[in-house]
Amino acid sequence: MRCRRFLPLLTLAAVITVGVIWQWERAAAKALQDRFAVMARQEENLAQLQAQGERLRRELQVAARPLPADHAVPSLAPAPIERPVAPVWPVGEWMPATAWRNAGRASPQATTTTLLWAAASGDVASVRDTFQFGDDARAKARAWFDTLPPESRLLYATPEDLVAGVTLAHISPDRAQLSWLHEIDGDRAIVGLLVAGNRAASAPPLPVLTNKEARNLPPALDDRARYNVVVLNLQRAPDGWRVEVPAAAIDNMARNLRAPSAK
Repeated sequence: MRCRRFLPLLTLAAVITVGVIWQWERAAAKALQDRFAVMARQEENLAQLQAQGERLRRELQVAARPLPADHAVPSLAPAPIERPVAPVWPVGEWMPATAWRNAGRASPQATTTTLLWAAASGDVASVRDTFQFGDDARAKARAWFDTLPPESRLLYATPEDLVAGVTLAHISPDRAQLSWLHEIDGDRAIVGLLVAGNRAASAPPLPVLTNKEARNLPPALDDRARYNVVVLNLQRAPDGWRVEVPAAAIDNMARNLRAPSAK
């Protein structure tokens, strides 16, 4: 009688136990499946990384192979800037204004040619860019610029433009001769010019040789009254050769510009 009473209880306990065990096994199986899925994704990622590493290794092997001697390697450097080539101007030869070109400033001859071309073309900016101003010359140009009337200062952006503009107004040759070229060293040179052609009535702003200094010049024109002897001192700058502007030349410009109004 007592066994019959406990039998349903045992059956119920067995059922509960089986249910608990089934839930636990189900949870364990789910966890195991999730773990397998994570491992599978990790193995897939590892396989992709290995494939990428193998591909990079092959590319490095190809890049490390020596190129044939005739193989053209593309250059990554920027293309060189083409600059005007200075014309050949032999010493002692007259060159007409029609032959002058913008020859750049790679050499004393090129800068001299460019200066004459800019003057003949009326290019104030190019004339200014061929000039080299020392501290003394720059100070005199500024002092001269400051004495001009306001309407005159409006014609020039800077004192250097003023010097270039006045120089240009006094250089209107139809031909010139490169009389001599003396390169003192790699950074300094002296160029002697014979400049022929119509000029303004006032004295030239650039230095002119005296008769004593011009004794060693080569034979030139018979009519010496129609040309001027001009000496240019040139100095190498970071951007090319430039013509040094003497402070005395600026004084000469200012004096000659004031002279007509003083008469």
